[in-house]
Amino acid sequence: MEIDLQYSASTAVKVASKVTGVNLDRSDVSFVISAPAEIVGGQSAGAAMTVITIAAIKNQQVKNDVVITGTIREVAQPHRRGQEIALLFFFLRYQF
Repeated sequence: MEIDLQYSASTAVKVASKVTGVNLDRSDVSFVISAPAEIVGGQSAGAAMTVITIAAIKNQQVKNDVVITGTIREVAQPHRRGQEIALLFFFLRYQF
């Protein structure tokens, strides 16, 4: 796993903690990523990891027919311009 994906995972957990109000500082959160690749990297999974972490905290299922991509910042907003779909997920208050 590349360092930028590790950073995205760490940021996703921080944002999910802030959004839900659940302190995850003493929790060990792990992501299992299965891909037909030797190396997995990139920041574009940040929004997806944030959404699934929030769903896990709320004990909810995420829809399996929806796709999301985009980096995430600790202010719970997408990082790059043009990622309005990721921001829409946050404005919809995580209606899984």
